[in-house]
Amino acid sequence: MSRAGRYLTNVIWSSASIAVLVLIGVFMTPIILGYLGETRYGEWTIALSLVEYYWLIDLGFRSATVKYSAEFNALGDREKLSELLSTGVLYSSMAAVAVILASLLLADRAAAIWHLDRPGLLRIVGVSWGIGMVFNIFGGCLEGFQRFDILSKIWILTSVLRSLGIVMVLKLGYGVLAMGWVLFGSQMAIYLITWLAFRRVVPGTRVSMLAGTAKMLRHLAHYGLNMLTGQVALRLLSQSVPLVIGVMLPLRYVAYWAIPVKMMEYAFDAIGRIGMVTTPASAEFAAKGERERLHELGVYSNRYCLALFAPYAAFLLVYGQQAYILWSHKPSVVANGGFLIPILVIGYTVVAGQFNSASILFGLGRHQIYVRCLLGEALLAIGGLIWVLPHYGLAGAAWVIASLMTLDRGCVVAVLFSREIKINPLAYVAQIYTRPVGLGALMALALWLLRRSWLPGDSWLQVGGALAIAGSLYAALAAGLVLTPQHREQLLRKFVPWLGPRAEANIS
Repeated sequence: MSRAGRYLTNVIWSSASIAVLVLIGVFMTPIILGYLGETRYGEWTIALSLVEYYWLIDLGFRSATVKYSAEFNALGDREKLSELLSTGVLYSSMAAVAVILASLLLADRAAAIWHLDRPGLLRIVGVSWGIGMVFNIFGGCLEGFQRFDILSKIWILTSVLRSLGIVMVLKLGYGVLAMGWVLFGSQMAIYLITWLAFRRVVPGTRVSMLAGTAKMLRHLAHYGLNMLTGQVALRLLSQSVPLVIGVMLPLRYVAYWAIPVKMMEYAFDAIGRIGMVTTPASAEFAAKGERERLHELGVYSNRYCLALFAPYAAFLLVYGQQAYILWSHKPSVVANGGFLIPILVIGYTVVAGQFNSASILFGLGRHQIYVRCLLGEALLAIGGLIWVLPHYGLAGAAWVIASLMTLDRGCVVAVLFSREIKINPLAYVAQIYTRPVGLGALMALALWLLRRSWLPGDSWLQVGGALAIAGSLYAALAAGLVLTPQHREQLLRKFVPWLGPRAEANIS
């Protein structure tokens, strides 16, 4: 498969997986909230936020595995690949033991700090995360080999099964502890299937802890420890907000914050999937000495991400409150959290247009300054939250987070990327933002006109109808104005055969 075809295939499958995850989230969140209530939902959110910090013990080795497996595959060096994976598994196995012991021994103390009634939930989820430390290496290798089609199929299958399991235990009258066991089972399924997929994609590769070497460990640590700063920062940015809210405000406010953020993250995960595709692609270019391709990669990958997020942002700005009311079915949740949506949309939209700039810096191993800026953003965010929450509540928290996102992950990363590639940052930003933002504004206008006329958003039928009308207009224009000619041709070649031999003959 050509590079353009491979990249587009990975983007399509990654987008399909996130579309499924978004649909699952749309249906699952109100179900879980309805069964658990706001306080128990806050407890579930806190538990997941706490165990996410366990990934820090990974020390960036998974990211290093993605980068170096892409390089060794591009160079055809299977001996180095075996050494890389063996060393990664050796370290991850030791890290897994530490995570499991921490989960079993420290759960009671953590539960007391955040007023959680069920420390067993922390143990269940923590042990599953610990086991995942080992299998994470194989998933990283699949990413390095750019097999996002396989990874996406695994995510789709296990996410559907996990959601069905959670609905079943809730309907049977069980609570968050049973949900934890369902999560544990789904994680075990992900790990097993990922390992089997790895054996099929990379056959004959010897992986043994005894084959790990100190030299490769230093090689991984050199890249990974720089990544650790970024991982600490990202964990702080994504997980510290609910934790700070849980300490400073009643637990139900965690739910008021978490649900609008989930509405952002469901769509923003699509951006992350494309970023995952971009990192090994940039590492491959660097390994083959094709750095001139990085500017082009940065422009179209960022433009695609922003083009995917822009219609969702337009929809939230115009119909966000109506959709929130229809979705949550809880007036208290809407009243205390719905106003956060337009504030958060600003920051997420700006970052959507620069996510891949950071991904390329990671692929090149030139991310040191960026991750320090990211850590600075995280520390400023925590300090800002501590100051604004008592005075301005959740609205103040949203403005702090959105402003820092825009400044750091929007402006600073664009400058760092442009300096690395030696291009004009203003021209680079204009190439990315002009068309998607213009199309997003056009879609927002169309949605506003529909809401003001005959689709006010009083029902899901009205909201869905408005989204279908304006979205169809957006998709038609984006196909012509956002896609590169090469990717447009590849897309046609993938879908035209479904229309029959005559259509395929015409495109040929």
